[in-house]
Amino acid sequence: MEMLKIAAVVLYHPTDAFYLIKRNRGKNFILPSIVLILSLVITRVLFILFTNYTVAEVDLRNVDMVSEIAVYSWVLFSWAIASYAISAIMSGSTFFSEALYGTALAAMPLIVFQIPIAMSTWVMGNSEKVFLDFMVMAMWVWTIFLVFRGVMVMNEYSFGKTIGVCLISVIFIVIFWSVLLMLVIFTRNLIDFASGLFQEFTTT
Repeated sequence: MEMLKIAAVVLYHPTDAFYLIKRNRGKNFILPSIVLILSLVITRVLFILFTNYTVAEVDLRNVDMVSEIAVYSWVLFSWAIASYAISAIMSGSTFFSEALYGTALAAMPLIVFQIPIAMSTWVMGNSEKVFLDFMVMAMWVWTIFLVFRGVMVMNEYSFGKTIGVCLISVIFIVIFWSVLLMLVIFTRNLIDFASGLFQEFTTT
């Protein structure tokens, strides 16, 4: 119940919500984090399905729901890991479970408003797509602000240090996934090469 209260508070008193996470240190934040992430994934899928096709940002005939789910989950988990790792180095004061829950809480604007925005598109025409774009942008700006505020409050950082930690976290994510992607490509090419050699030996 306390976790639900925090999720509700973050929309109108974000600073208090992130302080409550610190106050409840020792509680299990993993389960509520997963619930929020699943809620985000579900609302994203419903947003795609319910948005009027005349103003939709994605084509339902070509959309890959698995990729949509993977990307949203990847972004949240990647940020939680990166922000925790960097803050641990830079005198932070959060555990990983707290960083994960704080990141999941920051997605509350997306969780709460994606479906209402999707439903509102049914009274929009093609010429009014600008309103959809504005509302989607507002959700993301709000979410990014909450991410920033969460890092700042939970680690007791100054404004400048929070900017530095967030920038380094973004760089960390880019480097980590770039290296991982290169390893996957290298491994795949190595397997293809070994498979080709094996076929040549077996056919001669």
